Formats: sequence, structure tokens, C-alpha cells
Amino acid sequence: MKRNNDFAFIRGLIEDREVIAEQVTFEDVKPPDIPLSSRGSVMAHHMGYGGTGKGKTVSISYWALKKYNLKAPKFGIKNGFKILWIDLVGKGEMACAFLPMDKNHSMYQLLGNVGFKPEKYPVEVLRPLIFVRGEPDLIYEQPDIVKPFTLALSDLTIIEWRTLLPGGLSSGQTNLLNKALGELEKLGKKELSSIYDVIVKCQEIIDEENVEYSSTIPGLKNTKGIKYVQAVFSAREGKGLLQKLEVLANTGLIQPTVWNGEPVSTNLDLASVLIDQKTISVLFVPRYKDLPHLNLSIINYVLNHLYSLKHPNNPNRIKQPVCVTIPELRKCVPKGTSGNDRYFVEPLKNTLLELNSAGTGMGISLIGDTQTYDQIDSTFRVNVSSQFIFDMGEKADEKIKEILKNRYVTNLKEITDPKILSALKNTGTFIYLGANSYRAEIRKNALVGFWYPRSRGKSGESETNFYDLFKQTFPKRMINIQPLYSFLVQISQSTQTVAGQVMDKILEMKEKKREKSKRRKKAKTYLDILKRLHELSEEQTFFEFKPLVQDLVKATGKSRSQVSRDLQKLESKGFLFVDVSEGQKKKKVTLYPENIKETLKDLGVSENGKEAKT
Repeated sequence: MKRNNDFAFIRGLIEDREVIAEQVTFEDVKPPDIPLSSRGSVMAHHMGYGGTGKGKTVSISYWALKKYNLKAPKFGIKNGFKILWIDLVGKGEMACAFLPMDKNHSMYQLLGNVGFKPEKYPVEVLRPLIFVRGEPDLIYEQPDIVKPFTLALSDLTIIEWRTLLPGGLSSGQTNLLNKALGELEKLGKKELSSIYDVIVKCQEIIDEENVEYSSTIPGLKNTKGIKYVQAVFSAREGKGLLQKLEVLANTGLIQPTVWNGEPVSTNLDLASVLIDQKTISVLFVPRYKDLPHLNLSIINYVLNHLYSLKHPNNPNRIKQPVCVTIPELRKCVPKGTSGNDRYFVEPLKNTLLELNSAGTGMGISLIGDTQTYDQIDSTFRVNVSSQFIFDMGEKADEKIKEILKNRYVTNLKEITDPKILSALKNTGTFIYLGANSYRAEIRKNALVGFWYPRSRGKSGESETNFYDLFKQTFPKRMINIQPLYSFLVQISQSTQTVAGQVMDKILEMKEKKREKSKRRKKAKTYLDILKRLHELSEEQTFFEFKPLVQDLVKATGKSRSQVSRDLQKLESKGFLFVDVSEGQKKKKVTLYPENIKETLKDLGVSENGKEAKT
């Protein structure tokens, strides 16, 4: 839909403009253009505020597509911005930019009246390929533009692990997981490792008596590490981490980077996504049952990696400018968090605040909207250059003043006049404050010329979603993604089997240690007697029972009856043999010095009979 180098937009609903023409004089009925006075203004962040159904999403769609089509070579923007649309709500507006507009659509006639033709854009929909409660989250029949993805284990930072795992990580669990990942990397197995290998490595470390922490800095990896007398995590924290890893493993989201000698094809390659400017990428991450914060964690992973890929210090930096658009931004940058939210929301919030403050210099522009401006962190709002203020409901003048108070608006009194505020009640009308501007203006929104999955105008189009619209429009372009889930199951079966075999050996060793510990504990009861028997066995191994008992009474301070009972128990454990063939009065004792010596060694007693220091 192009005319006179304009883009896929129209001036606004003619009917709406006529209705409010008598109430207020528009300074400019056209939607705001992107200012081209400086690179900073081109890269500026934008926010829309207002109630439901007032045109916020249309506004941010307009602005995102303006950036998509922008040509500003002097600022290094030759082919427009890459659009990364993040959808938490599930409306799927931008996903529908791929669909041709139906002739019965309410906007179709309006577009024709002003000489425009509806346009469509290349779109891909990125959706996590996961299991929820053991069942595939996605139905097998999907539009061919849906790209299901998993995450590569070797790409995850410790902070991203913390956000992905249910309940976050305590400091001890962070230390344990970091140690496990470091061990796998030190062995050169991180890219080949599955999440089950991480579980096994954590169990292995938990069973160690003294944990050694060594540097992962190149050049220091082979240097002997520091051994701690006690692990820097509790047994309870270790068990908790294993449970959390198991929950995440059951989703299938985390996969090895390489499996069977080949890169895992489902793993998200964000660099390739960003380089493809022509395709609008919609990251659709709904709220999941049992794991309500997993969607925020996945978004944080994507944005954190976006920051890394665009950072000036990255030698493989992606130069393509990126526009990140997030409807209902308050879910990602709330004013405050409480309870378990701090483990999931705070990392995402911090990532967005970093992009908000440093993004313009890195080629990242943010666009968002929200119904409740006061629930957005004030630090984020301060760095927003352009603002769209739609109808704010009750006490609109106070709310608008609150939004604009830090911008030194010269016509604040005029813009909060009751006539202006009454005009805002018409859908698509808003107050606009542009980048580097000190004067607010009343503007009329444009309508984006593609099929939104919601009712428009007076046509009565029923509210639906992207999936239904695509299936109705392109029934032959629905594909079966069941093989992708089968692929994940195949990887899980293989990696879990190998990890299970290693875990069996670990548990077997653990059981042997436990049994050995029990034997040592029991043997300590007879330690004094064993020490004396060891001394005696160095000279001879054959004794008369009665003289031996008297010797042991004198050496240990125990009574005769106690020593006699202990000798019976030591016989049952294989330390000696009592011969009663000639009668009770002529009993004889034969010692087994090797067994006695081995047991004393296990108990930490040296050759001279003294206990070794540990």
C-alpha cells in the first residue's frame, strides 16, 4: 500500500475526524513522522498510554512500520529497522501483517476511498517448542510461518538459568550450578551436554566431601583450584536445585547445542533472526500452566542476547538497527515486584532498563504501550522520547500532567483543556509529544492497512486470532510440527539414558560410601579393643581366651563381661575366631590381623596405633 512514497497507513477514520471537528482544531491530522534531525531522534524510544480500545496498538504498529520502511543512510540505516515484536497477550496483531485484507473488512473500503491498497508483510512467528504437563504445548497443525524453537544449553548465562528455573536460585544453588557448568566446560563437554548432564554433574558435586573451586579464566583452567573444607551450599539447597532442574528438563526447552555430531536444528539462532531485516519477527510467548513466569524468562533470554549481539565490544556485532515493540509493557517493567516475582520479573526489568538507557547508542529502539502508566517504572518513562497519550479515563488532566511533568511542556494548560480531553474520548485521537519537543499536540491516529484480528469500525467483524485467520485464508499452508516434538523426545531419550547410566554409578558409589560409613561408625565402638588386638597381633595371633580377656580389661578399662561380649561381636564381624572345641574353660582365640589392620586404616588410625589427623 504505497502512494507518493507514503507507507502502509492512512490519515485516519474520516468519520471520526468529522465528528470531533467542531470540538477541537487539529494542528496536524496526520500521525507523527519519525524526526530525522539526528541519529538520536531516529533511534528514540516511544510509548503509548491509554485505555482499552483507544488505538494504542494501532499507534505502535504504525510507528514500528515507519521504522521498518525508514531509509536514513546518513545515520547508517540503509534498509530500515529489523522489527522484533514481543507478544505476551496473545492478540497476534502484528502476526496478521502477513495476511491479505479481506474485501469485507471495515477498513478495506476506507483505504480504497483515499487511493490506497491494503498491503501485507513477510512475518515469522517464533514460538517456544515445549511440553507442558507432559503434553506438547503447540497443536501439531501450525501455519507455515510459525517457527517453533528451543534454547541451546551452552548459550545460557547463570542469570538466565536463574530466571528459567522455577523459584529462582539461592546463592548456594547459584554456586553449585555455576560449579557444575564450569566442570562441563573444563571437560570440553558443554556444547555436547544436555540438561540431564547438568543434573548428574550437580549430584556428583553434592556427593563430594570437599568441593574445589577453580578459575574458568583462559590460562588458569589447569591451575590447581582452592578446596573448601565445607561446600558453599547446603544439602537442602542441592536437593532443591536438582528438583528445579528436573522441572525445567521436563519442558524440553533446553537442548544440547550439538547432538549426534550435528547442531540441534530447533535451537534459536537469534543472530540470523536479527540479520533478516525484511521479515518481521513476532516472539509469541504466552503464560504457561504450572510455570507462569517461564514466558518472561524466555523474553529475558532473547533481549539479553540481543543486547550482547548489538554491544559495541562484540567483535561479531550485528549492525542492523533493531526496533523492539512490546504491547502491555507494564508486565515487563513494573514499578515494583514482590515475592517470587523478583526472580523472574526483576532480571527482565533490568535488561529492559539497560536497553532503555543504552539502546539508542547501540542501534536499538524500544516501542511499548500500557493502560496504566503509573505502574511502569519511572526510570523507564524518563528515557522515553516520544509519547502518545490516549484517553486516560477519570482525572485525565491529573494523569496527563503526571506523564508530562518532567518534559517542561510549554502548553500544558492548553493541552489539558476540557475540550481537548473530550476529544480524546474518540478512538484514535491522542496527545503527542515528540522527541526534543516542548510543545504537546493533538493528533489523529492512522489505521494500519493490514488485518488486525479484532473488530474494526462498524463492520462487526468478530474478534478472532491469528491462527484462525491464517487457517481460513491459507488452509493448504498449515503444516504438521509433530516431527519436531518427536525429535525432542528422541534427543531426551538418548541423553537421559546416557546420563542415567552415569547417575547409577554415582548412586552406587554413594551407597558403598554409606555402607562403609555405617561400618566405620559401628567399628568405632570397639576402637580401643581393636587397637590392642592390633598391637598383640604383631607378636602372635593365637591366644588363650582368659588371659586375653584380662589383658583387654587392663588396656581398655572395660569390665570382663563387657570385653567378652565385644569379642563375640568382633568374631561375628570377622576380626577373630573363638575355638570352643575343647570346652568353655579351654577356649582359644585366633586373630585375623589383616582385617583388623584394614579397619583401623578406614578409621584413620596409623600404623603406630594413633589416630591420624583429618
